[in-house]
Amino acid sequence: MLPFAWLGVLLSLLIAAGLMVLTTDGPVSLFNVTGLTIVVLGTFGAVLVSYPWREVQRIVRLAVRVFRHPGNRNERDIEPSDDSFCE
Repeated sequence: MLPFAWLGVLLSLLIAAGLMVLTTDGPVSLFNVTGLTIVVLGTFGAVLVSYPWREVQRIVRLAVRVFRHPGNRNERDIEPSDDSFCE
């Protein structure tokens, strides 16, 4: 990611953390591990039901490539593969 993007992420997290500390009894009261687990696993399950495994793998590899090398993109990266679910 670009340096300004990291700066924006860091600044957003600092503001959110500051607001959590100032507006609640403690930041721990705002986190619900059970709820987070349900949301993450439910989202992953919905993706697996909606798309073939090969397409999910392709998207994960593409996301890693985009965030590691933001300037190196070509048309082949965004086109769906031949055996993809999208037609």
